[in-house]
Amino acid sequence: MSREIQQRYPNRKIIVYPDAAGAQRKTSAGGVTDHIILKNSGFELKVGSINPSVKDRIAAVNSVCKSNDGVVKLSVEPSCKKTIECLRKQVYKEGTRQPEKSGYDHMNDALGYLINHLYPLRQNVKPAPVGGIRRQTGGHYR
Repeated sequence: MSREIQQRYPNRKIIVYPDAAGAQRKTSAGGVTDHIILKNSGFELKVGSINPSVKDRIAAVNSVCKSNDGVVKLSVEPSCKKTIECLRKQVYKEGTRQPEKSGYDHMNDALGYLINHLYPLRQNVKPAPVGGIRRQTGGHYR
């Protein structure tokens, strides 16, 4: 895969957003991890030590498709037919928020790693009311 990417896009900086599990050593690869293969191919990896939760990845992707205030940050090129198909046809296990492993989940997982890295969800934290916090200074509270 890395050779194909290099051939299609020569002399370009390639940034990848892989699954964190790609850092695990596998005996089938002779102890070489997917991340090592990508790094040795000259790709820059943007990946955390663990994957974000499925729920958070789905929410991050949904938020860039259209945010609460109507802002669209993601548009998919019409020629990306597989990505569009997967986004449209992904279903969830009955009664859960877990994606069904139906063949449409893999592309959405990959998109979720990218989106979660570029546009991670941020928790809305309300600031403390002015004058509502007392702090101790020199044995006295103000």
